[in-house]
Amino acid sequence: MESKKIYLLILILFAAQFTFSQSKDVVSLKIDSNFDIRKTAAQYFSNADLWPYILKYNNLSRLDEIKPGTTLLIPQKKVSTLLSMHDKAKESLQRAVLIGAKVLSIETLSQAEEALASALKQKESLEYDLSIQSAQKAYQLAEAAYKQTKEIRDKTIDAIVSYKKGTLQKRFINALSWQSAELYENLKENDMARTLALSLARITFNDLSQIKLNENSMAVIQRSRIDPLTNKTTSQVKLEKGDAYASLLNSPKKKFDIEIPGVKTEINSKYFWVEKNTDETKLANYNGEIKLGVKDSSVVVRKNQGSIIPNGGMPSKPSELLPPPILISPQDQNRYDNVNVVFNWQAVPNADSYWLQIAYDSGFNNLFLLRKELKEGRTEVVINSPGTYYWRVCSVDKNGLPGNYSPSNGFVLFNNNIKPYLVLDNSGDEIFTSNKVVKITGKTLTTCNVMINNVKVIPDKEGKFESYYNLKEGKNLLTIRAVDPSGNESLLYQTVYLESNPDVELNFSDTGKTFGESNIFTNKDNLVINLLTRPFAQVTFLNKPSSEKEIYYADSLGRFNASLNARNSNTPFSLKILTKAGFEKTREFNLIKDTDAPKIFLNHVSKVTSSPILELSGKVEGAKSFSVNNRNQTIKPDNSFEGSITLSNGKNAVELIAEDEAGNISKQIEVIILDTEPPRLESVNILRDKNGIATIVVKAKDETDITNYAGVEYRVQNKIVKEILKYNKTKQVYELEIPDSPDIKIISVELSDYLLNKKVYSIN
Repeated sequence: MESKKIYLLILILFAAQFTFSQSKDVVSLKIDSNFDIRKTAAQYFSNADLWPYILKYNNLSRLDEIKPGTTLLIPQKKVSTLLSMHDKAKESLQRAVLIGAKVLSIETLSQAEEALASALKQKESLEYDLSIQSAQKAYQLAEAAYKQTKEIRDKTIDAIVSYKKGTLQKRFINALSWQSAELYENLKENDMARTLALSLARITFNDLSQIKLNENSMAVIQRSRIDPLTNKTTSQVKLEKGDAYASLLNSPKKKFDIEIPGVKTEINSKYFWVEKNTDETKLANYNGEIKLGVKDSSVVVRKNQGSIIPNGGMPSKPSELLPPPILISPQDQNRYDNVNVVFNWQAVPNADSYWLQIAYDSGFNNLFLLRKELKEGRTEVVINSPGTYYWRVCSVDKNGLPGNYSPSNGFVLFNNNIKPYLVLDNSGDEIFTSNKVVKITGKTLTTCNVMINNVKVIPDKEGKFESYYNLKEGKNLLTIRAVDPSGNESLLYQTVYLESNPDVELNFSDTGKTFGESNIFTNKDNLVINLLTRPFAQVTFLNKPSSEKEIYYADSLGRFNASLNARNSNTPFSLKILTKAGFEKTREFNLIKDTDAPKIFLNHVSKVTSSPILELSGKVEGAKSFSVNNRNQTIKPDNSFEGSITLSNGKNAVELIAEDEAGNISKQIEVIILDTEPPRLESVNILRDKNGIATIVVKAKDETDITNYAGVEYRVQNKIVKEILKYNKTKQVYELEIPDSPDIKIISVELSDYLLNKKVYSIN
């Protein structure tokens, strides 16, 4: 016991000498009279407002419980982990939203958002471990939504079931039986899809165009193709029965058709409705225009117009669609705790009925209910689950043509765990502007704090807010955050593209060089080029002789591929660029077809040399570039060239390549031998015959030709004799006949080649 007291005393003395000690997870801090809990939170948590975490961790409820001389434990690592996990979950959610998870993985993304909302609430109530677990769950779900969306977007051109409520079935057009179609299942060409009673479905194509089937409806996917050359998509759907909305979103590079029997359709609209029954087809258009042609006649259904097409007959004269009713209740941003919700709206003159939509989101991508054939401006709906809901109504005229839906109202079935109401006036639409400042407006709850890219915005007494944001050139991503007093958070994202320069660029994407300022050369019938301009710009190429037009649309990075016809030797073109911000640029150029390869004229060079530097000269005709052994050479104004290369001993391949503007190539290869070594002496022998004749035989080899003569020095009878050996081409040896003597001794042999490489070999 005494030893324990001494140990405790040592600890106290040690703590008195030092302000704090630190373990791996927790900082131990001794309190003095200058202690400031907010500064401490700022120091260890990087956020002064997190000071309640210190109280919570130390089982304290009030600040006055902290006394000088006492020790506080600072959960530095746990709070750091919590904040890091929250940031990680938020970043993952944003990444999933940007790739399209709100459309293609909405259920998983919604679960991730709910988990993050729980994590934020638990954070505010200082429940560290639960908040970390919820943030981890939010991160995992957001990653799953991202992966699921990416896999869907990376699939083939097949359409997919991106949303369904109730029962959706599919079958191949010649199959006998129907089978269940699951969420995210592929629908191939000639597949049929149908919804049953109280069921809805959304079919999404590769370019994000969508068909939204209402209940008891059936459609056939007739075409779903992509041209790999132009990256254009072609989608064609035949509505067999029922009704559907077509929404052509975020994909200007598309061709989309709805088949109507006996009618040729030309669709230049992003949003319209079609209904097919036994005797006729009904069409209501809400954007752009749709041309309906029968034989030599046609009608154009413009924005907010409708038409009825009898089977085998002419489309009716387009009629104006009815305006939407004014919503009365539930009012925008109201809260309710009654599951029986009564919906009221003002009657519209000449309306035969109304359609009511209730959705979980302000974009009405995730429907809770679609109710048709409402004859009065009132209906009651039972909603059992708390949350945020959005509702809107459209008017239907006596011909059964639905008009535009009203602006939506949002309401909340009360639950303090739900995310606050938040909507932007431009929600879901990309903004293109030439102004360097953009105005962002929207609505939320009056009690919410609103942040736009971390800049605080104060809503007015109706919950409306507005803010001006300075843009950078190109793409700007704005994050709009609304947080209610309970800490529940809603996030929206707005993409704004700034184009402040009226001089629209058009460059080759691989080289960055300007396109269309001079003639374009090709050696092919069709030239495919990769170009770069403003994001989502429209580029029109006009072939002047044929008057053929080709229209291309740049992607979000400004990239697109164009295919130009070059069947003639010289084809004049004009092009026009129209950007989303309204800037225009026109250019004229000629596309010249050239199939003749350039010509190379090389001045004489020796095939064999003893010099390691080989001088080259000559001319090239019709070339834009010229290289020798992959090294670019300068072509002078008179088409001549000069240069040199370094040779290696032995054989050297010298490759000359000329290329013209059209891509035609000429190639010439010269083989040059570099020989800087003298001939090699292989053997020296003396051959004697019976007739008293001795023959000196020398065998030698060289990379090139050796000379016909070689020198030899020998001793005989104490005399030194120098003689010349003659080369025997048949035997391939040097020979010299001399009178035989037993004391003949070879002293040296001198060998040389025709490049004057020589050597005297001493013979031992």
